[in-house]
Order: sequence, then structure tokens, then C-alpha cells
Amino acid sequence: MTRILTETPVPVVPMAISGLWASMFSRAEKVIWRRLPRRLFARIVVSAGAPVAPGLAEPAAMRETVLALRGAIP
Repeated sequence: MTRILTETPVPVVPMAISGLWASMFSRAEKVIWRRLPRRLFARIVVSAGAPVAPGLAEPAAMRETVLALRGAIP
């Protein structure tokens, strides 16, 4: 991330995906037929935070922001 920002300083939009664990997309199960969804409609959420200026987008701070956006893992 820091290399990209030094070459092209643009705002960073932190994003997180939640609800994938134990879904058919998570690969928690090695065998594909066991990945069938437990519910018909799984709730997968994509959350986006406020844009962060390129100079303030430190990897540790961005990680904390993404973890906060994702929320607790059930």
C-alpha cells in the first residue's frame, strides 16, 4: 500500500467484507460439497469507511479501521 501511495498519492477508502466465514465462499471446508450454504440467503455485508488522505494512510491505522468496519467475527 505504501509503495502505491508514494507513486500515486490518492485518497484511500478502507473497505471490509463480513459474513463470509462459514459460507460457501470461505474455504473453511476443503471438500466443495460441504460448502453448501447453511441458510438459503446468507448475509454478506460490504462496508466502506471515509476516505483517508494519502499522507495519513499508515498500514497499522488502516488495519485497525478495516477491523472496526468488519466488526466481530461470529
